[in-house]
Amino acid sequence: MQKNYLIMFGVSLLASMIISNFEIRAEGNNNVIWLMEPQKEFSFYRYKDYFPFYFKEEMVAVKKNNKFGFMNKEGKVVIECKFANVCDFHEGLAAVQMEPFGEWGFINKKGELVISPQYHSDYLYSIISYFSEGLAAVQIGKNGKWGYINKEGVFVIEQKFYKAKKFSEGLAAVQLEKKGKWGYINKKGRIIIEMKFGFADDFSEGFAQINDTTIRKRGYINKKGKLVIILGNHLLGGSWSAGLIPFYDEKIKKYGYKNTKDQYGIAPAFVRANDFSEGLAAVKPEKNDKWGYINKKGKVVIAPQFHPGDGADNFSEGLACVKVNDKWGYINHQGEFVIKAQFDEAYSFSEGVAMVKINNRCGFIKNPVPVEKMQDSFDINELYIGNIKSVNKGEIIVGGRRIAETVCLWDRLCLFVNSEVIILRATFPMQTVTKCKIISGNINHIKPGMKVYKYRKDKKQQQ
Repeated sequence: MQKNYLIMFGVSLLASMIISNFEIRAEGNNNVIWLMEPQKEFSFYRYKDYFPFYFKEEMVAVKKNNKFGFMNKEGKVVIECKFANVCDFHEGLAAVQMEPFGEWGFINKKGELVISPQYHSDYLYSIISYFSEGLAAVQIGKNGKWGYINKEGVFVIEQKFYKAKKFSEGLAAVQLEKKGKWGYINKKGRIIIEMKFGFADDFSEGFAQINDTTIRKRGYINKKGKLVIILGNHLLGGSWSAGLIPFYDEKIKKYGYKNTKDQYGIAPAFVRANDFSEGLAAVKPEKNDKWGYINKKGKVVIAPQFHPGDGADNFSEGLACVKVNDKWGYINHQGEFVIKAQFDEAYSFSEGVAMVKINNRCGFIKNPVPVEKMQDSFDINELYIGNIKSVNKGEIIVGGRRIAETVCLWDRLCLFVNSEVIILRATFPMQTVTKCKIISGNINHIKPGMKVYKYRKDKKQQQ
């Protein structure tokens, strides 16, 4: 039965590729709107040409003369380049290091040091945990234990862990002792899921990837610690999106997508498969083939035609950067080039801005997609989750029937106002409403009744 199903799926896949006929040409449109034209004065990488910074909370980290500062969306350096290392802004604060190999502290958006440097990091180019759900995991001293501080720098969960990760969906993975097992605690520091994992990742849409050494199995657990999906020897780096996750079938030697019931939502048919984002996922049907995109039903909506290496990124704000003829450009959900392939390197849009590189010079471009078209794409791809109910003293209430099933604590949401994309953070999701805080945009432009959508997930490299 499985064999017949796969044959039918393969025929459907081929037919979709032929029928869709979304063969696109690299020349496309240009539509380049420069925030900052390519230049060599500033770098936007943490280390050489690795680990790029993205705009987060309307600021991006910038490096000049080997010192870091922050730039706003007008292209102005608003926090002086004087730090040895920095993290992105999260929840209004950014971790900074005053001297190489020195201790870390936190600044606010005025550049003021609000938590003095006192926290340790093991490696020169690694960073301490940023604030997540109001808390940050920190370590005092090279051999000190890890604990969690609030935004006043006060320890609210005592220093008793050998290692500790950030909070996600109300839980954080911790390790009590060297070579010990990992488990999960809540914000009171109480162990909620017992210490039995050799590896434990953050929660996403109610699930976390783990390695359960007690039964020698890898897979995904729910928030009760129950193993709901078992992996083979192929450890994934993907994350849940819209209830689907890339899954490598070791018998078939292909990727498909499983749902939360451990069933295939999309049968294995790909040698590579990315996470879903804005309703679409980049896939490669064959080893030496090019990348294309499928929808959540597994139908090919943009035929494979992008560079066979890593030539197709996830969608963000209605666009995805793709590579053709050794140049990068940006396509929309219909597979049409909105910004023609012309860059040596290109990165995803974040808060309306994307970094690009030409002749080893970094610049930033603005998203040229009209807000109304972006909103149409979000509607078509079923990202709508509810409407604004009220705005009061910085607190925004969003209501909708799908809140409980679509919104997790600290998810990013968005709405489209005139020419602006406003980004929110879900601070207290309930059954049919969620409280939110604004993280990008003008709160005065938000009115009751406006439609609210699920924004893309934070990338793990965006720290």
